[in-house]
Amino acid sequence: MLPLGFQIAGLQIDPHMLWDGLAGAVGGGVISSIITVISERRSKRVEVALEIIEQFMSQYGELAVVLGLLDAPQLLQDPLSMNKVRKFGDWCEIVSAVCLERAANRALLKRIGVPAAMKDFLRRAQKAAPQTPKMDYAVKSWTNLQEYVQKETV
Repeated sequence: MLPLGFQIAGLQIDPHMLWDGLAGAVGGGVISSIITVISERRSKRVEVALEIIEQFMSQYGELAVVLGLLDAPQLLQDPLSMNKVRKFGDWCEIVSAVCLERAANRALLKRIGVPAAMKDFLRRAQKAAPQTPKMDYAVKSWTNLQEYVQKETV
């Protein structure tokens, strides 16, 4: 236990004042660390969302082709056509997993229209699935996409 008062370099130190200062410094450091972590997480989620948006925009032209293929399921018999649809669906599956884990800024993605495009894609894929076994298998494998679309529409 510290004595009721002591001197360091000629300064009178009160143990209660020392304890209050120490507790404040430690508490302030913890709060500062928490704020930093929260800020960094938010910044990372925005970065991830911007990367998703960039990818989405780079495949936007391809999306029109994919939606056209889904509207004419007989065209999905062609392996190249099926691969185009599968590629976009797999991308949506990955994006959905990222969003479900809250690793991307969902509000930003929503403002740009990414979830709406994914929902439209899934709806069309589900409609085409009964007519094409490979499409049916693909739709059933996109479990993250289905969960994400369901949560986004609630």
